[in-house]
Amino acid sequence: MVALDLYSLVVYTPAQSLRKVVHFPVLQCPLPALREATFIDLCDPGPLIAHSTDTRPLLPSLTHLHLVIGASELALNQWAAHGPCVTHLRVTGVADSKQVHPLASAVGVRADLGRFSRALQGSLDPPQTVHGSEFPSRTYPSLKFLLMQPRPTTNGGWCGYNAIDRSRMVFGLQQIEDGCREKWGSEPEVTSILLQELSKNAFREKNTSGIQRQWRNRVEGGEGCWIGLT
Repeated sequence: MVALDLYSLVVYTPAQSLRKVVHFPVLQCPLPALREATFIDLCDPGPLIAHSTDTRPLLPSLTHLHLVIGASELALNQWAAHGPCVTHLRVTGVADSKQVHPLASAVGVRADLGRFSRALQGSLDPPQTVHGSEFPSRTYPSLKFLLMQPRPTTNGGWCGYNAIDRSRMVFGLQQIEDGCREKWGSEPEVTSILLQELSKNAFREKNTSGIQRQWRNRVEGGEGCWIGLT
């Protein structure tokens, strides 16, 4: 893909079983004008990037990044390397507690998932105040807004391990939202928002025609998926 004046981009990543027959990579050189991008079913930008000795960021002017993800590991450090100016990050479909820590690290707060496990065992931690100097540094320092939306509960997800891990994941996302308020108070450097999960049908629709409508609305001057945050 080479388009030096490309402003907005949506990439649908095929299912894992089809990736061997789909031509990758998509990005072979920097896109200097790209401001907004949505990547569907892609936690890691690696498959899209051509092997090259060029170490320049591929998305140097990107400000709005929307990742619609599955249960894979979330490689925000790689997104930060290729999109160093992103101010608005939305992650739709958070599905696993292992995705919580990259999100927390991106905005420089802590998510103590062990606290959830201790609460399940009947041990409640006393409230703790974390001072500013005790917060970790931000791994995605350009961020101003982080929107997080959990994936809908799957069939049978309220029994056994899946229900517990999902609850742990939502608990961690809530800690990120609370941590940003605690870290910066009324004038936050980063605002984290935990969005309500969609129903299964709405989430499925959101990943197809819904994304197309959001993209069209945005290029026509609307807010797209960034309602109230543009």
